[in-house]
Amino acid sequence: MTTPKKLVHWALDVSFSGFGSPFSDTASSESTTTSSLDYINAQLLAHGFAHDRGLSLEGLSKEDTDRTVKCLLGMLSQRLADMSRTEELTTKMRTLSYDHERLMSMYRDATERAANAEREMNLHKSRLASMTRTLQSTEAAHKHTTSELQRTRTSMQALRTAHQAEVKRLEKEKERMAERWSKIADAQVKLGTTPAGLRCANADVIDAPDVQLRGRGQGFLEVALDQAETARKDLFEQNRRLKGLILSTANEMQRVVHVARVAESPEDPLETAGEKLAILMGSIRESITRLSKSTNEPKSEASASSKSRGSAPGSQKAIDSVEVDRLQAVIDKLRAELDEAQKQAATYAAQTQELFDRFAEDERLRRGEVGEMSVDLMTAPARDEERQRLDARFKELDEERKKFTEAAVRLGREKAVLEV
Repeated sequence: MTTPKKLVHWALDVSFSGFGSPFSDTASSESTTTSSLDYINAQLLAHGFAHDRGLSLEGLSKEDTDRTVKCLLGMLSQRLADMSRTEELTTKMRTLSYDHERLMSMYRDATERAANAEREMNLHKSRLASMTRTLQSTEAAHKHTTSELQRTRTSMQALRTAHQAEVKRLEKEKERMAERWSKIADAQVKLGTTPAGLRCANADVIDAPDVQLRGRGQGFLEVALDQAETARKDLFEQNRRLKGLILSTANEMQRVVHVARVAESPEDPLETAGEKLAILMGSIRESITRLSKSTNEPKSEASASSKSRGSAPGSQKAIDSVEVDRLQAVIDKLRAELDEAQKQAATYAAQTQELFDRFAEDERLRRGEVGEMSVDLMTAPARDEERQRLDARFKELDEERKKFTEAAVRLGREKAVLEV
């Protein structure tokens, strides 16, 4: 702050209170006037109103000198009063300036805090709106996933029903095949017990053993023995040929069955219906797990304090949209794989039915050119293998059903927590 200007307030009343002046209302002597003039000059030089030697009142009368001295003393006293008042006002001015600066600083701080509070309130409002939109999009995605899950469950139920119907049909086909083989075996047994129709040509001779043939030659006993031996040899030869025919027929049937089993029936693909269904269920569980994680992240972020929240709601929204798109792609892929699995199951069923029909329409089986070979020995391995495969498939489907039920229950709990 600059030094205030020196101002002199001229007053009509003259006061000598602060100077200890020797003048009074009575007439003063010349020495008193001279000393007062010296005092006045000293004060004027001290205050800067005069220079060099000060004022000289020589040539003035005594009365003029006294009046001049009194006037100058009054002016000096007024000057001192002005200086004291100026110092007091300067002190008050400095105090008020300090208070004004302090109050202005407090006002600026309060204004800045109010602006920061307003900006923070706007930020929280924008975050709340963003979180509300994220929650709505997540709920929509959850509803969509629930509907897709319900459709997948319906497809699984339809697939299970079709599989059970196919298994029942295969069992019926096996029963019919077993009945055909049993009929063939019964026919072979009947053919084995039927007599060959051989009759003894010399029954009369045997009935009359004491009668002798006329002429020369062997007796009737030797002739009968020779004929019996020849008939025995013929019967043995026919029996040997029949056994060879039965054995060759059995070998041929075994070869045909083996070739049909290895060559005609296609091998099961690497990804059967059970394995494909397991992969589909694994993908669904992974999608549900990721969806639950993405649902729990907004919930935990909403329950935290406002200062510890993230400053990028747009990035969270982008991540959620990407997650929804990925889940949609996974669901479409699951639909395609489920349709492919159903088509493969229908193809395998048609091939199996065609194979059974081919065996049923075989000409050699209809002619009955098979021997006494065991029907169970021929059909047991294929039947056992099919039964084992079906049992394994049923176990896999049951396990997948349990896992799918657990995933649905967990998803329902997470939905309830999210709604709360």
